Amino acid sequence: MSSPFPDNKVTVNQPASVQNGEAGLKELEPPYLVIKELLREGKVVVFLGAGVNSRRPPEAEWKPNESNFLPRGSELSKYLARQCSFPSDEKHDLEDLAKVSSYYSITVSRSDLRQRLRKIFKRNFELCDIHTYLASINTPLLIVTTNYDDLTETAFKLVGRPYDLVVYPTDSEDAKGSVLWWKHGEREPKAVTPNTLHIDLKTTTVIYKMHGTLCRPKRKWDSYVITEEDYVDFLSRMTGHTAVPAIFMPYFRTRHFLFLGYGLNDWNLRVVLRNLRDVLPSKRKSKLDDVIEQPLLAAQEAAEKREEAAGEAATPEELVAEEQDDDYDEEDEEDEEDISTEFLSSWAIKYRPTLLERALWDARGIKIYNADIAAFVKRLQEEVMPESPALQAESEASHE
Repeated sequence: MSSPFPDNKVTVNQPASVQNGEAGLKELEPPYLVIKELLREGKVVVFLGAGVNSRRPPEAEWKPNESNFLPRGSELSKYLARQCSFPSDEKHDLEDLAKVSSYYSITVSRSDLRQRLRKIFKRNFELCDIHTYLASINTPLLIVTTNYDDLTETAFKLVGRPYDLVVYPTDSEDAKGSVLWWKHGEREPKAVTPNTLHIDLKTTTVIYKMHGTLCRPKRKWDSYVITEEDYVDFLSRMTGHTAVPAIFMPYFRTRHFLFLGYGLNDWNLRVVLRNLRDVLPSKRKSKLDDVIEQPLLAAQEAAEKREEAAGEAATPEELVAEEQDDDYDEEDEEDEEDISTEFLSSWAIKYRPTLLERALWDARGIKIYNADIAAFVKRLQEEVMPESPALQAESEASHE
């Protein structure tokens, strides 16, 4: 199982259009002006992965209690592994954050794991360009992030932009089967079931933290989907439609998606793509689905074995159901063609994506572009929006 954090080294000054070293061909550029315009019209749902938090000096190593930048997943995993004497020296094990976190939780305690994570993420980190750019958009947005940090919220607070915060909770019996909802300006959240959350998305910016969050005011509301068991529980709730608020799904179907900072070796990407199957263009199950499914199902199997060993076998409702695609036939294909015409274009921005990552995104009907996140945001900021016909006419009239 791979870490929920991508570990790609980012070159901040990398231009958005780069040469493909393998093919020797110039990369296509993202449609910057279109994306900028659609963002400002509120027609894009932005997904933020760990790769957006790239503000660190070149070659710098993360040091607990010292660094002013966030750790990579592998760095956090190795740190936790040292703390709990993780019983493996294999690189792929030491950098597996979900596996290491599970071991830490079992051998030390879940509460101690939460405390260590809080100490790490509560530091005041420097905002990244994408956070300040999104906060500058004077249009209600739906921002989905799988990051634990509160950089997005901080950016909105600094410019006085109101937002509602919705968080998937862990470690809270009171919020079991619910999501936590902070209305703008409120210090305490409400625990509401996903199908009863009502927010006017046309007038309200929402930051949805799919895998938990640091809560600076009160540690009791800290939430981290980080262990293997956490991911299995999230998938189980997702299968039962109790992980993602119901009001988001119809909104998803009428918006473009912009994925930033996600890599193939990112567990969060696997979970997000599985969750969005019904609203992404590709409906046919392919061999590439196994790239997403196998690690998730392997984690489920491992969690079940641990429960059985402890005498607490999982109930069928707690297991992650596999989709029944075996009966796919030509009639399904015709339906798929009808549905596909209704889907809108979506984009993923990733620095130096591998061929396999390209194939994965392509199988989901998502266009992937080779670009550094900071350079991508800079281009968005530099693009000049065309004047609307009304403003253009007004300008011409003033010069007559």
